[in-house]
Amino acid sequence: MLQRVNRRRTGPQLGFTLIEILIVISIIALLASLVLVAVNKARSGTNEAIAKQLVSTLNSSLELYVQDESKYPGMELKSDPDRNDFPELFNALFGERAPNGPGGRNAPYAKYEEERVAVYDQDTESYRKATREELHNPKVRKYYKDPWGNPYIYRANKGKKFEEWMHNQYGSDIYSMGANGEDDTVNPEAKKSDDIGNW
Repeated sequence: MLQRVNRRRTGPQLGFTLIEILIVISIIALLASLVLVAVNKARSGTNEAIAKQLVSTLNSSLELYVQDESKYPGMELKSDPDRNDFPELFNALFGERAPNGPGGRNAPYAKYEEERVAVYDQDTESYRKATREELHNPKVRKYYKDPWGNPYIYRANKGKKFEEWMHNQYGSDIYSMGANGEDDTVNPEAKKSDDIGNW
């Protein structure tokens, strides 16, 4: 009759216990969340830098237009804080030169990225990328998207800088609504504005 022999391992055990595996997974999850937070913060900083740079470029281009034409685009329009007059600015800076088009006499005053040019679609009530035909049609109202996908806003009359303009001949606002996508210039109760503008 054969006897069963129970052999016990006396050497080191191979493999991990369940607790060790859970600890390793927890550490990896913690590191991944820290990396994700850092990446999101870096992306947010990059978007802000892009928005500031573009606002500065548009503002400088606008100053060149004003030197040529002695007026701001859209100054003849009645002030409306709910209306975005960016199409007036777009045509003035990027349109075909006067007298053939709506642009200033030395237009274009800057280059634009076609991917960022948008039109408002009434059917979907949202902004979409402009087609090639729309890009070159001065009758189509064109907007320019910020890094968050919202249109930049332009106001020539009674914007945030209106009172300063009365003293300094500076009469327009160009700005992005920032990451929150809300126009804090028309919301006096906004405690912390993330709008990025030429003020």
